[in-house]
Amino acid sequence: MQSLMRIVLVVLVFSLLMLPVAAPVFAAGPPDLTRIDSQVAVKSDGTVGITYLLTFRETETRNQITSLGPLDAGHSIRSSEIEGSDGKRGKISLSSQGGGFYAVPFGFSTQVGQVYTVTIRYDVSRPLDTTTIKDQA
Repeated sequence: MQSLMRIVLVVLVFSLLMLPVAAPVFAAGPPDLTRIDSQVAVKSDGTVGITYLLTFRETETRNQITSLGPLDAGHSIRSSEIEGSDGKRGKISLSSQGGGFYAVPFGFSTQVGQVYTVTIRYDVSRPLDTTTIKDQA
């Protein structure tokens, strides 16, 4: 019984010692956002193609954006990628959280001080708004 208590105590102490090392991975602070940009192409049928860019300077190592959005209702994603000033680049897959919000796993860990740009291209298959010219829709 005493040997079991020693093992439990050693595991507990080891876990407490590792907590300061592991905590930053789970609770990374926010990056410095340097650019948020959207480009909207209106098609002849009123639907739109949107390119969304998010550029940030990294302040802590992370491997994802925990929540991005919401994107417009009724959207379909055409492509998404990340590119870093360190030359790292890759396709990313957005993970739906519902309501147009997404988690964005990078597939690698970012590095402090580097600049990264996330580009998401998506379409919205219905008109977002209507307008009239000389009383014509």
